[in-house]
Amino acid sequence: MARTSAENGYIKSAIGNAMARAGLPPDHPIAGVLDFNAKILSTGRDFYVTVQEGRSLDAQIRVMRKDARYFPQPSAHVDHRDMNKLRESFDDIVSGKTVVE
Repeated sequence: MARTSAENGYIKSAIGNAMARAGLPPDHPIAGVLDFNAKILSTGRDFYVTVQEGRSLDAQIRVMRKDARYFPQPSAHVDHRDMNKLRESFDDIVSGKTVVE
C-alpha cells in the first residue's frame, strides 16, 4: 500500500530522530532500510513508527548495529589492561580496525 506524503513526512521525521538518538548521521545507509520497512501504527491517540517484527526504530537500529552489512565489525581485539599492545595498536584503534575490550 502506498504511503501519503504526510505519512512519508512523519516516518522520515521519526527516522531522523531515532538516528540522532543513536548518534548516527541522517544519511547513513540504514536510514533507507528503515524507511523501506517502516509502518505507522496508532493506539487511537498516539502514532508511532515500527519496522520488522513490530520493533521500534531504536530497537531496530540496535539490531542493525550488529550486522556487518551496515556496520563493519572490527577484526582485532586488544585487552584494555595490556598497555604494550594498546601502544602498538594505537593507530588501528583510532581508525576502528581494532577494538579495545
